[in-house]
Amino acid sequence: MKTLKRLGIIVVAVLMLLVGVTSNNQGPTAAVQHVRMLPSKRMVLSKQQTTVFIDAGHGDVDSGMIPLSGMYEKDVNLDIALRIGEILKENGVNVVYSRTSDVQLSTSNVDDLQSRIDLSVVAKADFFVSIHCNASEYGTRKGFEVYTDPNDAEAFSLSKNIEEKLEEVNYTDNNGIVDATELLHLVIFAEVPTTLVEIGYLDHEDDNAFIQTEAGRQQIAEAIANGILTKIHQS
Repeated sequence: MKTLKRLGIIVVAVLMLLVGVTSNNQGPTAAVQHVRMLPSKRMVLSKQQTTVFIDAGHGDVDSGMIPLSGMYEKDVNLDIALRIGEILKENGVNVVYSRTSDVQLSTSNVDDLQSRIDLSVVAKADFFVSIHCNASEYGTRKGFEVYTDPNDAEAFSLSKNIEEKLEEVNYTDNNGIVDATELLHLVIFAEVPTTLVEIGYLDHEDDNAFIQTEAGRQQIAEAIANGILTKIHQS
């Protein structure tokens, strides 16, 4: 039974990848029609084209964190993921998404997470970047964190570049890089260098106010994309 279940997840992953690739060729959605190429920051990739798997966390009935007001986490994640993807594509990177619309990959949380990993493997991704928003028990915590495996040199380097670019935006506290090797399924079972970015706390007034603006989400997307491009340029 476990073998059949695992086979089913992989079949779903392949189908989702085909949908994602099709969507990738259709151009930006309405949410990202105004995404621009970063001025003076275009990087010509001299090596074989890099594939980046961009994961917008949650989806469908799994709304993720609930904000003080405005967009739910699942929608913020998708908006920023698509913006990142457009910037990367404009800079010669091959982009594959875990989702390009409000869908859930599985009704089981573990299977949903594993399906995202399986999709990245099918895509032969060089890097896996997952976008999320956070929340705290009392709504008093703010800032962004970057979760990864610090013992994976490639993953840590990717995470460090993203952290540094986000800090330059100066929109909230930098809570640093967090060891997620015993915390997050996506990192524990990653098969490619993986980083999960928690862009801010939706239950904190300041973080949520910035994230709920299109300009704020664009700045965050540009920072993360620049971090990824810097890593690719270093490779």
